[in-house]
Amino acid sequence: MKITKSKKLVYFTSLFLMLCLLVAPQTYGNDLSDHSKEELLTVIGNMCLDTWCEGGVWFDFHTFNCDFDYEECVFGFTYWEKGNEDDYYEHECTLDVPSEDYIFEDSSHSSMSQNFYWEVSDCIDYS
Repeated sequence: MKITKSKKLVYFTSLFLMLCLLVAPQTYGNDLSDHSKEELLTVIGNMCLDTWCEGGVWFDFHTFNCDFDYEECVFGFTYWEKGNEDDYYEHECTLDVPSEDYIFEDSSHSSMSQNFYWEVSDCIDYS
C-alpha cells in the first residue's frame, strides 16, 4: 500500500494536534460568576483597609479564577509602595479552595470564611 503525500500530511497534522493538546498548559476555569468574583474582590479590598493595607504598601486586587474540579483558585494582585506607583509588582497565588461555599461565610457574600481569610492573608503576606 502506497502512502500519498496528502495522507502523510493528514497523519502528521493529526499527530501534531494531539501532542499540542497533551502538553497544553492548565487553564483555570471560571467556576465563579463574574458577580461573585466582583463581590469577592470587594470583600478582600474592604478587609485590606483594616489589615494588610495599613502599612506603606498599596494593593490592587484584580484576578480570582477558580476551578473547583481541581479545588484551586488563582488569586492575583498588583502592589506598590505608597508614593512610588511606577515601581509595582505583580503577584499570584494558587489557593486551596474546594468550593464556593468555602470562600464566603454566608449566602449574602458579604464576608469571607475564616479559613479562606487565612489563605488570602498568607498569599498577601508572602508577596
